[in-house]
Amino acid sequence: MLSHPTRRRLVSSRALLIMLFISVLCLSACSDVVLHYAHDHDAEGMISTPDEAVDYILTFEDKVCLASRGGAVAKDGDDVVIIKAGVYRLTGHFNGQLRVSVADTEHVTLIMDDFSITSPDSAALYVVNAGCVYVEVPEGKTATLTDAATYQYDIPGETKPNACLYAADDITFRGLGKLVINANYNNGISCNNDIVFVSGEVTVNAKNNGIKGSGSVQLTHTAQITVVGTEDGIKSDGIDQTKNEGRVLLSGQATAYISCSDDALQAVYDITIKDTAKLYYECDGNAINSDGNSSISDGSLIYWD
Repeated sequence: MLSHPTRRRLVSSRALLIMLFISVLCLSACSDVVLHYAHDHDAEGMISTPDEAVDYILTFEDKVCLASRGGAVAKDGDDVVIIKAGVYRLTGHFNGQLRVSVADTEHVTLIMDDFSITSPDSAALYVVNAGCVYVEVPEGKTATLTDAATYQYDIPGETKPNACLYAADDITFRGLGKLVINANYNNGISCNNDIVFVSGEVTVNAKNNGIKGSGSVQLTHTAQITVVGTEDGIKSDGIDQTKNEGRVLLSGQATAYISCSDDALQAVYDITIKDTAKLYYECDGNAINSDGNSSISDGSLIYWD
């Protein structure tokens, strides 16, 4: 039989291993939250999703959607609704609207692998409900979302969605590919909560605001955003300070190229550009417009000629 000191050492070692294992699990489980809400944490390992993590493959052709497994999507007329949390790889071209409707605590990842949507009567991508949705375009791939010039609403007086990509909940963009948003009706990307760009190239052509987040809009790490031909380029108009609304942040090596007819960056409370982030702007309004604080790193504002 082991002596008491030896047994204590074994118990201590086992406890340490268990604690380390639990810590790793917690870090893995919380990595999405850290990435989404903390502005300065390292996002390496979160930029691209490994192939083995894909739960469902959705193949689109015109108005047809073929799923690799059942129970994850539903049809609503010509539209497709994702109703189950998980990681989805999307391929092909879809004529219709893609919606996400899952529980408040559930996450959905949309890997757009040379994927495109053209909506004939509304938003191209509509996040109705979710904890957070991740839009990811793999390296070397391009995804294109195009909405209608006129929206049709089921309920008279309804005004949402009102953007080519509209999210009622948090949305994060990542990957190393290219995403193109062609907004013919109103805004390019709109969100009721927080919008985070981590990596990849996103180009927004919009009739009104390019990117609008009622919570905050964050460009971080290596994200590269181009907004052309809009009213305001990037805008955050939320007024609840307890939820950090009304803020625009550019950090890390993020770069924004904005050509618009009003303000390049507009926020209710504050605008921050720090680290080596850059804003290239060409606008008829102000490069920076905030009713609160503005903290701008030297050399970060560059006229886009």
